Amino acid sequence: MKELREQGLVRQVRKARAAFWEPVYDLVLTWGLGDEPLEEDAMWRQFLAVHGPLDVSDDTRACLDYGVTEMLNNAIDHSGGTEIALRGRVGDATVEFVVNDDGIGAFRHVVEHFDLPSELDAIAHIAKGQQTTDPSRHSGQGLFFTSKLFDQFELDSGTYIWAVDNLRDDTTVAPGTGRQGTSVLLVTRRQGTRSPKDVFDRFTNTESYELDRTIVKVALTAHGKDFISRSEAKRLAVGLELYGVVELDFQGVDRIGQGFVDELFRVWASQHPNTEFRVVNASPEVEFMIRRGLPRT
Repeated sequence: MKELREQGLVRQVRKARAAFWEPVYDLVLTWGLGDEPLEEDAMWRQFLAVHGPLDVSDDTRACLDYGVTEMLNNAIDHSGGTEIALRGRVGDATVEFVVNDDGIGAFRHVVEHFDLPSELDAIAHIAKGQQTTDPSRHSGQGLFFTSKLFDQFELDSGTYIWAVDNLRDDTTVAPGTGRQGTSVLLVTRRQGTRSPKDVFDRFTNTESYELDRTIVKVALTAHGKDFISRSEAKRLAVGLELYGVVELDFQGVDRIGQGFVDELFRVWASQHPNTEFRVVNASPEVEFMIRRGLPRT
């Protein structure tokens, strides 16, 4: 890290045990919340005007237009902070943008609004899509789609980091940096070929054009690798009635209990017949428990 700092590629923030490193960006713009009404599209245009051409593919530019403005809008409407910063860097092969605010923190905000047990439950709730704390102004789709549009997506809300690697189709939760507010990292290839339409089509009903399907990484909702109780199944299922197809990805789940299976696949499914569950990446033990617990009919 010392060598990278001497090359001007990184800088140290804070000192001693609180110290961490961050990249040096091409441009950082900051706006004060409350000074005057902010509009995310105007903020993005201002950044591009100051920075100059990004020299990226049309698909990458479309992803940036969507993702950056959605994250700026979230910070404006939900952060409750005093300041928003947009950082950007164009590298040889990739582009990287970060939207920061100094507000309450995204996961804490969701916990308080939905009365959830923990910030881990908030991450799982957000990852389902169509979950918003302000339904009169937001669909809850912006964060969901943004997490799918980029090669790497990270949301750091202080306590935890929710990271999505779309090149590996992998999702994880790691300890946060302890920062105040929320920081969203967007990284993708300069000449990428993934377009917003590709992602929208994957999750949208082709007839109604509504967000009709989602993927739930079941392990995200766990405080361990086992799912035993009915209460865990109930927390997992919150909001899934909004979808016609729900893909339940059991990768990383070692064991599930009879109560969990019965609550999710019999009780909840019978109450919501318009939602279809599709199970993927289940271990033989997990698949056995699911099949054993399914209604005989």
